Amino acid sequence: MNSTYIIFLIINILFIRYFDKISFKISLYDRPDNLRKLHKNRIACIGGILIITNFIIFFFVNKFQIFEKGNFVFFLGSLLFFIVGFVDDHKSIKANMKLILFILAFGLIIYFDQQLILNEIRFSFKIIQFNNIYISYFITILCFLLFVNSFNMFDGINLQSGFYALFIFIIFILNNIYLNFSLVISFSILTFLFLNFKNKCFLGDNGSLLIGFIISYIFLKSEFVFKNLYADQIFLIMLVPGVDLLRIAIKRIIKNKHPFDPDRNHIHHILQKNFSYNMSIFVTVCLIVIPNFLSFFYKNYFVLIFFTSVIYFSLILYKKK
Repeated sequence: MNSTYIIFLIINILFIRYFDKISFKISLYDRPDNLRKLHKNRIACIGGILIITNFIIFFFVNKFQIFEKGNFVFFLGSLLFFIVGFVDDHKSIKANMKLILFILAFGLIIYFDQQLILNEIRFSFKIIQFNNIYISYFITILCFLLFVNSFNMFDGINLQSGFYALFIFIIFILNNIYLNFSLVISFSILTFLFLNFKNKCFLGDNGSLLIGFIISYIFLKSEFVFKNLYADQIFLIMLVPGVDLLRIAIKRIIKNKHPFDPDRNHIHHILQKNFSYNMSIFVTVCLIVIPNFLSFFYKNYFVLIFFTSVIYFSLILYKKK
């Protein structure tokens, strides 16, 4: 496999080298509207194109032999979420329609790959088992739905979602979870981060939905295959975008809005009102990375979850004088 890394390195270098031509051909841009989108110029939102290119080539190089079962399900599911995101970037899909599509897609995916079904949840201190298949289906679909949407909503400021995705794949690499695949996707995320830092490329929904699905799939799949990540550990990894999703959804419902409608009330928007752009990124990254780093030495995940949540809401309530 080591020799094939050169192939992916070349692919990503070529993507950077010919990025302007690629973005012009695809012609998918995020244009400022002075409401939610405050960047000055149009930005190509084709981060998902970069990820899916590496993804497809990896699967063909490895002849679809990355996972023990369900390879084709994972491949088709990833393509589906990329396509839905790509269509949504071109012509915005209504929130209710996307929600229905997601639920149907997740239902079909776990039907054809039974290894994804959560028959138990393993906490660091207790194992909770589900004896009812319908409860297992419901909880599995809910886990998919929450993470994909929370990751999608977390993509609202340069570098933030890219750093977060890279951080999760580093966790996969350190835990030897689908090592070669995680390394290749990490290459593509690093390439995206470079372009994103240059303010030339956004993930777009095509990228955020794709990465959100890939990560949630691997989390659920690794629960069956590896069993080396506890549920409270995964919850800590997903805490910041998850709590942000919950807070905003409740706030929107109170205001009689759809819980998945876009606005500028996410943590990164609030931080930018009180701090500089660079400091906002630094604070968000620290809020995610530091508690998970501490978890290597201190295994009481719920204590770390509690204190991280306190810091999160303190930042939300903080008003710069």
